[in-house]
Amino acid sequence: MRKFSRWIPALVALLLAATPAAAEITMPRSVLGNGAVLTSGDNNHALGTLGQAVVGIVTGSGHIGEIGFWYDYNQIVTGVAEPDLPLAFSLKQNFPNPFNPLTVIGFDLPDPARVHLRVYDLTGRLQCTIIAGVRMEPGRCEVTWNGRNDAGAKLSSGIYFYRIDAGSFSRTRRMVLLK
Repeated sequence: MRKFSRWIPALVALLLAATPAAAEITMPRSVLGNGAVLTSGDNNHALGTLGQAVVGIVTGSGHIGEIGFWYDYNQIVTGVAEPDLPLAFSLKQNFPNPFNPLTVIGFDLPDPARVHLRVYDLTGRLQCTIIAGVRMEPGRCEVTWNGRNDAGAKLSSGIYFYRIDAGSFSRTRRMVLLK
């Protein structure tokens, strides 16, 4: 690594000296990893992918490439992009199933909705209300259920059903509590 760091300044100087003010610079895919997108400023063009490794320094009115990283200095990252919102309502199978004592129940909401999520025993008696009419925003949601009823008592081993009501959407799934 020490030998490598000695010749980097010389390589940078060579690249800068060999690069005219108005030039097209093509960086091979092997240097950039997974991409090739034309990126340009007023004076320079660079073929590469933002965020990928480069060797040398290349500047333009809108972009800077430095040893180790290519980036756009006109764009400031203010957050991380959220995954796409679901296209349809759905109720996922709980995991793990069978479970003891905790399980995770997932559901998708493509639109804002008032959500009810309840657990019933085999006879249809309500055992637990996990979500009680809470207005929720669109997205992929998960809740953890602890295998207890509304009074806080542990439920016995057996088959239970969980049901979601969100807007006009309703779905029921089966789960198994084992002790």
